Amino acid sequence: MATIGAALVVKASGWGVLGLLLFGIVHWSCDLAWYWLVTVALARGAGGVGRLPRAIYFCSGLLLIGFGLWFLYGSLAGGGNVKSCVSGPAGYQFPHSSFRK
Repeated sequence: MATIGAALVVKASGWGVLGLLLFGIVHWSCDLAWYWLVTVALARGAGGVGRLPRAIYFCSGLLLIGFGLWFLYGSLAGGGNVKSCVSGPAGYQFPHSSFRK
């Protein structure tokens, strides 16, 4: 069973090596920014437990719930395949028959 990350990689591959390269760079940059933000918030320790960490946790929770519901809806509405969550560029044909509707 594939995840949304695998579907995004398939979508990026539709634009060739440049698409995969940009996908990797943006993904890793977002990871780095997120880990830096969480590290800074947690490094403040007990004195920093205030609005910023609570806001970060709250927004993260909402984002995870939203992505989970979106992925669940895409899986149930589209028969549980990768193509139901994201589609490739116009005219792109998924290489494996299990990705087709």
